[in-house]
Amino acid sequence: MAQYMNRMNMPDSRVLQFHTGQVWVTSRGCLWRVERIEGGNAVLRRGFHGTGRINRKGVYDVGRWRLFYDPEYDDVVPKWHR
Repeated sequence: MAQYMNRMNMPDSRVLQFHTGQVWVTSRGCLWRVERIEGGNAVLRRGFHGTGRINRKGVYDVGRWRLFYDPEYDDVVPKWHR
């Protein structure tokens, strides 16, 4: 039987490193979507939908960023970002 995935049973690895499709919020409030992982770097695009400029960070370099949205564990997209 498959276990229902939500934020309550999310493994630590999902919040300690970048994964494709996640949206992170910086300490200043900017949203960044993880577009892909290349080698040891995450390719990020600015904005919830990832239509802004490109930035690269280390996969484990989450620093003071907070996970805003994870498509594997969040069943509802925030309504102002649909």
